[in-house]
Amino acid sequence: MRPKLFLLYTLLSTLTLTVVGGCRKDVEEFRPYPVTLGDIALLMGQVPDPATRTVFTMNGAFPDTTLRTASGVRVSLADTEELLMDETGKIVPCSSCQTLQIEVTEALRKGDLLARGLATHDAEGQLFESAGAVRVTFTCDGKELQVLIGRNFKIQIPAANPTDRTLFTHPSKDSTDWKESGPAYTADWPGPGATLVKGYELIVNSTDWASAGQPMNIGTGSYCADLPPNLNPQNTVVFMVFKKSKAVVQLNDVIGAEDFCARNLPPSEQVRIVTVSKFGDQFWVSQLEDEIGLSESVKPMNPQIMTEQQVLDLLRGL
Repeated sequence: MRPKLFLLYTLLSTLTLTVVGGCRKDVEEFRPYPVTLGDIALLMGQVPDPATRTVFTMNGAFPDTTLRTASGVRVSLADTEELLMDETGKIVPCSSCQTLQIEVTEALRKGDLLARGLATHDAEGQLFESAGAVRVTFTCDGKELQVLIGRNFKIQIPAANPTDRTLFTHPSKDSTDWKESGPAYTADWPGPGATLVKGYELIVNSTDWASAGQPMNIGTGSYCADLPPNLNPQNTVVFMVFKKSKAVVQLNDVIGAEDFCARNLPPSEQVRIVTVSKFGDQFWVSQLEDEIGLSESVKPMNPQIMTEQQVLDLLRGL
């Protein structure tokens, strides 16, 4: 039996047993396939290491300060008595907070970008190579604060060979797209001991995600991952990970087809396609290393059963 037909038979058999064992007369709605994207999202949430989230706790007024995380990311704050505001736009001096928490969340690896829903493209689909992303949030006595209009703070992200780039920002809610928000600067700063650290300096005026990005060439190629019909947008996510660039793309489903596709891709880039599905109690995963062509490519994928830990290990290694 062909592998694709065998997978289809196996998944349908699992679904049949689930439906037969769980039928109720008072349920009228019928779903051809269970919706398990929430389960996949919960799994993806386990991909980032806990060390990628650092919380600093401050009490009362404090002078201009620079916060450092274990990875070397730095956040510099100035004039903190007039830096933050509440949801009404009222200034909240840091000295008025009994407990001010400053949370720095990092997505410096490709797997972390995917896990945090930060595929590297703007609203028009323009791809960019990221230097990693950082988000800084502020909470005063349990209430979330925003950056006061007209004020900003500084994020520094280490990089071995920084080049001219653009500041991209990404809202944490209600959007899946980045937008260009100004320049990203190359800089150096003192590191541990007598070392000098090189990297990117971002001047940000919000609590959105921030990244130093280099736009990639727009190409004519498209790439589609062909999956069995059981594995669809209700229970599957598909990613493209660029091997030589810190760039990641989520492939979207094509209406009326069994494929997940991405368009306007730069040719000759080496990529890895990864699919993650949840069907019943099992995760089905496939991966394929390939090269983007000049025209459309449709490649069949052959998912295999993986344990939850195997899926996590794969995504963390991207």
